[in-house]
Amino acid sequence: MAAVAAGQTPELSVTLHRDLLSEHSPAAWDRWMTQHGAADFQHFYSYGGAMTTVNTAAYALRFLFEAQDIARALALRQTFGPMTLWYMPRGPHFAKTLDAEAQARQAVYQAIVATAGLWRGTFAVFSLSAVADAPFVKNAPILTGQTEAILQLQQEASTLHSGLRQKWRNRLHKAQKADLHVAQVKPSHADAKWLFAAEAEQRRAKTYRALQADLPAQLVQQPGRTKVFCFIARHQGKPVAGASFIVNSETAFYFCGVSLAAGRALCAQHLLIFEAAVALRAHGCRTLNLGTIDTHNFPGIARFKLGTGAHALHRAGTYLAA
Repeated sequence: MAAVAAGQTPELSVTLHRDLLSEHSPAAWDRWMTQHGAADFQHFYSYGGAMTTVNTAAYALRFLFEAQDIARALALRQTFGPMTLWYMPRGPHFAKTLDAEAQARQAVYQAIVATAGLWRGTFAVFSLSAVADAPFVKNAPILTGQTEAILQLQQEASTLHSGLRQKWRNRLHKAQKADLHVAQVKPSHADAKWLFAAEAEQRRAKTYRALQADLPAQLVQQPGRTKVFCFIARHQGKPVAGASFIVNSETAFYFCGVSLAAGRALCAQHLLIFEAAVALRAHGCRTLNLGTIDTHNFPGIARFKLGTGAHALHRAGTYLAA
């Protein structure tokens, strides 16, 4: 393990240790993240393994104060000729005991920024752990934070149903009365492969950007706690809609969804999302992250996600250090 940078405030000094993620036990890494309340799958071992390629290496970052881990982060190191980029998609995750310690949080961000300044041609791109951490970073954000729809799953299925907005509930009732059959399938199942292929084609046709299409297939091959759940709605024996979720610890993340014309006519996605939420709750998930909402460019998708009873969570911005 190498100590590569330090962050310091008048009250304390934090040392950043960096080594390959593969040198850590998947169970031990994920256990630390779970014990300290990490929810985003980008903090967990499987994601680092899935993102490792010829030009990308996954690293474990540990921020130490008095020999104790006060924060950890998963970083992806990419090389572009003479340039090196360190990318931390969700930033550092702080130990529960230091969630409110401003000096410690500031020192951790200083250590990240200091890393980029150690070598010529080295850059660090990182997100903040929380919006409130913005004063701890002098740099201006290169991307503003996104807003995501978060659905709480602790309540019973009947409460989930009563939390639906009226129009959403009406469409769910329409789907429930239709000849639709929802089933959960493994990512290797033929219906799941149909879902991922259809979503890839939809992505090309509508020219939108999202997480890499083969991420679910990569995740399930990695050690760690991450799982992929797929749900398919069939009508008259044929798939008309599908949705997939990345499940990690007590949080599920909506990965992708597709609805054919026949599925849209029957409001199949409403049934899929509701049935998936009930199944994910039974699996032990406490929250379902339905992904980014953009009321300006994609108001219909935003209404659909918020219609589930989800609340809007504003994420912190992304910063560049060089």
